[in-house]
Amino acid sequence: MVAFHLGDFEGAMGFFEKGVSVSCPETDQPHFFTHGQNPGLFCLSYLARTQCFLGYLDRGRATISRGLAIAANRADDPGHIYGHVNALIHAVRVYHLCGDLDAEKRLSQETLSLAQRNHFAYYEALSSCHLGWVVGAEGSLSLGIEKMLRGLTALGQTSTELGLPGFYVRLAELYIRAGQPAQAAEALQKAVGLEGFGTRAFDAEVERVRGDISASLAQPDLSAAELAYRSSLAIARHQRASLFLFKAGLSLARLLQRVGRHREGYEILNRCLEELPVGSDTQHVRDARLAMNELAGDRVP
Repeated sequence: MVAFHLGDFEGAMGFFEKGVSVSCPETDQPHFFTHGQNPGLFCLSYLARTQCFLGYLDRGRATISRGLAIAANRADDPGHIYGHVNALIHAVRVYHLCGDLDAEKRLSQETLSLAQRNHFAYYEALSSCHLGWVVGAEGSLSLGIEKMLRGLTALGQTSTELGLPGFYVRLAELYIRAGQPAQAAEALQKAVGLEGFGTRAFDAEVERVRGDISASLAQPDLSAAELAYRSSLAIARHQRASLFLFKAGLSLARLLQRVGRHREGYEILNRCLEELPVGSDTQHVRDARLAMNELAGDRVP
């Protein structure tokens, strides 16, 4: 977890794989006096999320499917309820990263129900934040923002730190879609937090959304947007976060198309697509291929 939150996703993946290999998630008992759950199952859950950050989306879905199957098979044992809800929230996170709103919504509702029945305030707040994102992403922006704000308030009351930045990035995105750049900037600042503290896992996404804010102003600052997108690319490339590298590349390519630099946009997007591992087919990737076709048609010979 430390490696993951420092942005060392490749190192984290190795540690989680080792954790799975030295345990037996199917039969291990919860470690009640350390972390209250099956350690191998926990490693599987975090491994799936890490694989997605690195761009291995198919592997991430397969890994979390294995974890969910193990958790569901042991769900009737009261000692495994906490492990089950943790596996569910990681599944929500995996499908969120994959852009699968239907799966994110279904699993968030399942997590919320289980958390409420067992008084797990942290997981109730996490699932509420995800449901707020889904509502907003589906088009009900005001309601989605309201739900996310309520979820973030509840999450803050659990004294957590690591879960907040990613949600504030998503909240900023909803504000941008709602045409509220000032509120988006305020939310993004909360995602950054104090320098030197908290998770570094979302640094690339923070810069990408910072670029989106600059590009969405009534008087767009396209130079600032380009700088932010390039900063996002640099961070993602350093962290080997291929998923975020690709998303930043798509945003930068669209900006370059907007200012008539079509060839440059095409080449950046093509490189980002080439760096994505096999099995990363998502709506974002399909959008990128469509954008590449547009850029190819716009390029000057």
